[in-house]
Amino acid sequence: MIHRSLLISLLTCAALGLLLSGCGSAGAIYRKANKSFEKAEFTDAIELYNQAAQKGYPKARISYQLAEAYRLSNRLALAEEHYKAAIDGNIEEATEARFYYAQALKINGKYEEAAIEFKTYIRSGKDPNQIRLARAEEKHLATIKEIVEQEHFIKLTNCGGLNTAAAEFSPVFYQGKLLFTSSRKDAVYNTTGTGFLGIYAFTFKDQEKCSGFFEPFTDNIYADRLHESSPTFSPDGNMMVFARSNSGGKDDEAEDVDLFFSVKFEGEWTEPKILDISDPDGWDACPFFSPDGKRLYFASTRKGGFGGIDLYVADVKELGKITGARNLGSRINTPGNDMFPYIANDGRLYFASDGHPGLGGLDLFVATRTGKEINIRNLGVPFNSSADDFALIFDSDSTGYFSSNRKGGKGDDDIYRFIDQTPKTKIVNYFLTILTIEEGSADSTLVPVDGAEVNVYDNNEKLLYNFLTDERGSINAQFPIAATQNLIITARKKGFFFKTENFTMAGRAIPEELLTKAITDTTLEAIVELKKIIKDEIFVLRNINYDFNKWDIRPDAAAELDKLVKILKDNPEIFIELRSHTDAVGTNRNNLVLSQKRAESATRYLIDQGIDERRIVARGYGEEELLIDTQEANEQNRRTEFKILRVLDTD
Repeated sequence: MIHRSLLISLLTCAALGLLLSGCGSAGAIYRKANKSFEKAEFTDAIELYNQAAQKGYPKARISYQLAEAYRLSNRLALAEEHYKAAIDGNIEEATEARFYYAQALKINGKYEEAAIEFKTYIRSGKDPNQIRLARAEEKHLATIKEIVEQEHFIKLTNCGGLNTAAAEFSPVFYQGKLLFTSSRKDAVYNTTGTGFLGIYAFTFKDQEKCSGFFEPFTDNIYADRLHESSPTFSPDGNMMVFARSNSGGKDDEAEDVDLFFSVKFEGEWTEPKILDISDPDGWDACPFFSPDGKRLYFASTRKGGFGGIDLYVADVKELGKITGARNLGSRINTPGNDMFPYIANDGRLYFASDGHPGLGGLDLFVATRTGKEINIRNLGVPFNSSADDFALIFDSDSTGYFSSNRKGGKGDDDIYRFIDQTPKTKIVNYFLTILTIEEGSADSTLVPVDGAEVNVYDNNEKLLYNFLTDERGSINAQFPIAATQNLIITARKKGFFFKTENFTMAGRAIPEELLTKAITDTTLEAIVELKKIIKDEIFVLRNINYDFNKWDIRPDAAAELDKLVKILKDNPEIFIELRSHTDAVGTNRNNLVLSQKRAESATRYLIDQGIDERRIVARGYGEEELLIDTQEANEQNRRTEFKILRVLDTD
């Protein structure tokens, strides 16, 4: 269960109550154990508590502290016997300990005993939130028989060639390799006593037997004493988002777990930076790009959720900006923990939760939308067990991987391969039509763009279809598309920016269980929004950073400038002013000179990439146009923009 170690990277603990006295050396060892406990060094605390017990320290008190240490280091299954001993010893915390004892029983598959303990806690518990959770658990336990008895045609295999005694979880494919997270680093994380988490790449020799070799994914994001976890990649493979936490040291960049991103430039990953949507006061992890790259899903403890960890989604805009994070709602999220989102090619949302009815710990669920209705289904056995089951992905329509710390594995979390052999008898024929509209009009009254040239390509950029839109912005045609096919759609019209749109069948395929006929025909619509080219409009380029008092183009800035290169090549009719701004630190004259040099440096980069120098004017504005005139806004004021100066044949 090491995947949750990120959750407790900065755990602090409430006062432990009055220490019992008169136990000689046992009391001294107990006090030392408490100090380790307070610092969230639970493995050390457990060893010291056991030593104190051997020296004769009161059993009930030691049992409670051991149970709490196991629970807070995400080893709740091992806490069961210690909670029972503490409750039997009638310690002061016995009433509230019963809730966690019931949870431990459930995780260990002792469902009837767990139901009794939850019922007892509902009558005697003091914490309103935990009473609410206990009531939900009592109802969930009544559904276990139904979940277990679901018919399935799933074959599971432990990926023995990949798994070790350490934790392995969060599989994801990237360029033919299976990336995964593992606690294999040499540096030990004191909270759990295991290695820090890192991201590794597994190269298959035989995928069916899961044989091959592993190596760290990239040294550019590998830090000995930081957790790195759960990477996800944009569809073009050039942007990576992952979770990174800290070592607990005072010099850590982040106070908790945050989402970081890195971009690929000349075959190398740039220095990771925190995403703007990451909450400085919350825990953010488990990112996943939707198949079309338009959304980023993730898990977070930020304020405004439904309790525990919730699932969120944000929009991925032009030039790679990610914004607009919003909660997925109460149908998906629960008072418990909802994590590890994954959108399959058929559009279904798979996720892990301990708040929906399940078998214990995290269970795997699938959410299917029909109109405005969202249906949540537990995937049942063998995907789920009484342990933690999470982080599912597909690598074909019927095969994939997920993570579990169930009994029979090689140690901690393991990665399992599954094959879905469910018979499929119904056929769906999909057709696609295309509509071009002005950008922004989809949210109000549609403004069609007529006379736009629309081309449709396959993933290998082979031209499949060519259309010209009519007065309704429609191609006035429909063409067949496979249930798992991805297409590239381009649209061009004079006076508008050239637009490339990736179209995926994710979220559009009809679930098998909703089909009522042997053969179904259905037509889908792809909407392409075109933005007007407006003279004097200004666009901010994100993440164009320079070293202090320097103007050299760094790799991370070059990766962002490459996006502007594409815009200029796609739209040869526009001429721009490249504008560089500084903050107000230093003299105005020095800032003016520095910004001019930076603007000229960026312009030279664009020219070196094949852009005609006559199309670009470089200008530095120094501190003349501050966005916000405060010391805290320096980073926002240091920015690079481009402004439309002229548009050929449209003036």
